[in-house]
Amino acid sequence: MVPVLSIVFMAVSLIFAFALPAAVYLVCGKRFEMRVQPLFLGAAGFILFALVLEQLLHQIVLRPDAGGGIALKSQPVLYILYGCFAAGIFEETARFLIFHFIKYRDNKKAVRNLQDGGVRGKARSAGDALSYGIGHGGTEVVLLLGVSMISNIVYSIMINAGKQSALGNASQIAAAVNGLVTTPPYMFLIGSVERIFAMAIQISLSVVVWFAVYAKHRAWLFPAAILLHALADLPAAMMQTGILASVFLVETIVGISAVVMISIAVFVYKRFNGETADEMP
Repeated sequence: MVPVLSIVFMAVSLIFAFALPAAVYLVCGKRFEMRVQPLFLGAAGFILFALVLEQLLHQIVLRPDAGGGIALKSQPVLYILYGCFAAGIFEETARFLIFHFIKYRDNKKAVRNLQDGGVRGKARSAGDALSYGIGHGGTEVVLLLGVSMISNIVYSIMINAGKQSALGNASQIAAAVNGLVTTPPYMFLIGSVERIFAMAIQISLSVVVWFAVYAKHRAWLFPAAILLHALADLPAAMMQTGILASVFLVETIVGISAVVMISIAVFVYKRFNGETADEMP
């Protein structure tokens, strides 16, 4: 039987997955002049670049051989580097391209406004970066944490009702039952804590890449964001290869990474905010 407390904590994490991005947007929206369009573009960027394009690359690079093994896993260092930088390159490229698209669209709108006798538009604020980061990171929270909790709750209810046979073949049933029954209840809350850290990192990196696009001569912040993203993913990759075994150690490192990323984003904002254009064209 799956403990009732486990199911309760799954439900808490499910609610949290949807509440976190909504709460962050509502709290920060007016204060930082955030627009809603970058929010949806952030969601689209995560889905296209992280869940579609990146996964296509994984299917090629991490394709199992005839025996079911993955060649790259036999070389832990290369596997870690690949996993960290693949995520960094795809997700930061999504930010870089979408911010360029937003800039191009806003500039065209400003030019049309001038041609129609309107006033010059104000420069875009970094609120767009925050909005994009919430859309990108919030979609990650909903799809990775929320969807998994829905699956866990359904499986747990079926297991407790004695309907394990409906879950799939024997090996799948055994793996599902063993994982859900033996996992301590509090572990189903760990994902919520991790998603807080992950979302903070996603928003921070969005600020860094925003300045790579909008600040003058600061394009180097784009590759810097890729490196920072890779470093943030390092603890999880090390756990996948068995180098790190403690979930609590990994989450502690990720939490420290989130604090460091926020500090970097604040520094970048304060250092380069004056280098963005004062007005739209």
